[in-house]
Amino acid sequence: FKKICENLGDRSEAVSRMLDQIGERIVMSPDRPKNDWTTCRPGGMMSHSLTTFKNMRKISESLSIDLPIESMIIVSLFHNVGKIGSVFGTPLFVDQESDWHREKLGQMYTYSDDITKMSPPHRSLQILQHFGVTLTEEEWIAISISSGPGFEENKFYTGSEPELAVVLQMAVRAAHMTEWVGKTND
Repeated sequence: FKKICENLGDRSEAVSRMLDQIGERIVMSPDRPKNDWTTCRPGGMMSHSLTTFKNMRKISESLSIDLPIESMIIVSLFHNVGKIGSVFGTPLFVDQESDWHREKLGQMYTYSDDITKMSPPHRSLQILQHFGVTLTEEEWIAISISSGPGFEENKFYTGSEPELAVVLQMAVRAAHMTEWVGKTND
């Protein structure tokens, strides 16, 4: 993860500082609260981000879409960094204390009551801004709408998304296909 981030040109230093401060939280953060996802575990968010990066490279290559490698690294590795929680240390996910929720619903984590409500993509943008990681307009849009066109706040962009955003969304969806263990073959 850190080695890939060394390929960010002028932004490598800011990202390195960010990783020095929140890297352990990135490594330990789950990506999902329920165990019907393989990323519902410590390290799940980082695993999802690395899979998304791999998928972005494959998709852009197979479709002959020439995207800057720096942009693919930034948006794939950090589109979900908001799932660590607050930049100041309050986690987004906390251990589920209810045995019933864990056993009957597979809910291993719950959302912290101690954190300001914000979508993970928007929190990701806030974290990147806090650490001085500059983004291009296309990168900002890609991260902002990374959760897909099904969300009301993203519909404005439908049909005019930058290629980077489209490829990121495709890569995220492809990652989800391998991460969701609750799927059926029906």
